[in-house]
Amino acid sequence: MTKINKNKHMKIAVVGTGYVGLVTGTCFAETGNLVNCVDVNKAKIDQLKKANALFMSPGWIYYCSGT
Repeated sequence: MTKINKNKHMKIAVVGTGYVGLVTGTCFAETGNLVNCVDVNKAKIDQLKKANALFMSPGWIYYCSGT
C-alpha cells in the first residue's frame, strides 16, 4: 500500500474546464495543490485568465477572483 505524505502537495492536470473540471481543479488548488486546467476551447481559457466566471454558482466569484 502506498503511503501518502500529507505535507507534500501534488501536481495535478485537469482536462476540460466545464462545470465539473473547473470546480474539481479549483477544489484541488484550494487545498494547496498545483493545478493546471487545460481545454481545447481557447475562448474559455482566455476568459479564465481574465478571472471571468464561465458560469455562476454560489460563492464561485470568490474563487474566480483569486483572493
